[in-house]
Amino acid sequence: MLLATACFTGMVAAVKIAREELPALEVIIWRTGISVPLAALLAARGRAFRLKAKRLVALRILLGTSAMVCFFHSAEGLGLAELSVISRLQPVLVAVLAPLLLGRGERSGGHLVGLLAAGLAGTLLIFVPDLRAPESLRALLPFALAALGGTVFSAAAHVTVRRLGATENPRAVVFWFQVGAFSLAAGVLAAKGALPTGLPAPHLWMPLATVGLLATLGQMLMTEAYRVARASRVAAMSYAAPVLGMLGDVLVFGKAPTMWAALGAAVVIAAGLLLVFAPRAQTTPVVSR
Repeated sequence: MLLATACFTGMVAAVKIAREELPALEVIIWRTGISVPLAALLAARGRAFRLKAKRLVALRILLGTSAMVCFFHSAEGLGLAELSVISRLQPVLVAVLAPLLLGRGERSGGHLVGLLAAGLAGTLLIFVPDLRAPESLRALLPFALAALGGTVFSAAAHVTVRRLGATENPRAVVFWFQVGAFSLAAGVLAAKGALPTGLPAPHLWMPLATVGLLATLGQMLMTEAYRVARASRVAAMSYAAPVLGMLGDVLVFGKAPTMWAALGAAVVIAAGLLLVFAPRAQTTPVVSR
């Protein structure tokens, strides 16, 4: 999940570049168009195309695509660290939803709830330096609300991924998600008469290729993580996202972190280390092969 989080952070950085010229749905078209053959190649190696829980996979496609639309829209107006802060509500939502939807085996211990709270507090510290004038905050509100909606959709999608681990091969889930997301985005654009009729500008090829490659790899890693561990624990590992978002802001967009951001990053790292090394009961992997 740590590697998946790094992939998704890099993907969002590339999305921000592409969104300067392309609408969110068109970015999804190119993102999934690149991902489908990559996911097909990975699925073919494991002969993993068949699905058993087709309705649940369809729900995962709908939730995941909705989350993408929201996040890709919010990436236009929010920095990587800001977007990561809002999306850190996701592990809390997963920890709440997983026991309700997946059963008592997904219940989180008190120490995990405390680490989730500490991680959320650290991400809020990262957000402190970005408090702006009321006019700027009003301008950012639509993007923040989109990010919040994407977080809700994403949390529900992650819970479905955990459930799918009981019956499906991760490679099949990832492949059909790419196909489904591409079909949904293309269908909406076709209904609006806005399907792209040619390739994007050459200077956008590298960002779009990066989006597709990192998205596919991140999906594969995330799906495998949910297959073998409790949903709340896997989601908590994604608290590395705000730290990675800060690094991305520095390396890609030249936005240096402040003292508050560094303090928040330290809290997030500490919570993550405690999560990794804290004693815990053994979790029986969900067999999907």
